[in-house]
Amino acid sequence: PGRLVAGIDAKGGRVATDGWLEVTDVAATDLARQLADAPLAAIVYTDIARDGMMEGVNVAATVEVASAASIPVIASGGITNMLDIEHLAAVRSAGIVGAITGRAIYEGSLDLAQAQAQIQQRRLLHALGRQRLDQAPVAGLGRDVRGQHPVAATRTQPDRRSWPTVQRTHPP
Repeated sequence: PGRLVAGIDAKGGRVATDGWLEVTDVAATDLARQLADAPLAAIVYTDIARDGMMEGVNVAATVEVASAASIPVIASGGITNMLDIEHLAAVRSAGIVGAITGRAIYEGSLDLAQAQAQIQQRRLLHALGRQRLDQAPVAGLGRDVRGQHPVAATRTQPDRRSWPTVQRTHPP
């Protein structure tokens, strides 16, 4: 349980089978609902109309599948550049947990290291929202996670790997 990943390949919101040669009348969201109780780790959702086309990921359809399944979803098909990664990261709360890309990497329109760094930064920012302000790691000057109070970041150790601690510039 929890170690298998199911794939849903779809075109126009309908499940495709037989090597994508047949498009059924089954909605991808209906199949996702049927899989909701299965002991799956995730669903890989591929919009086959976009796969390898470098046209951008179908974020809306991917979110629909994730919402229908209540299982983590990995987006596939159409990822072209960092903008697609940003769009997927913006809907992470819907249950989008990853992305599969190929052509964008080997054609050079997506830098894998940059994409990984950006996702790590988003995870950090997400974690900040769940921590108390006086314990939150932040870099630079700005406002606290709620946007209410100015903060400045200072390093507690000279080690570059250590996180800075937050100092309020004035009491709340």
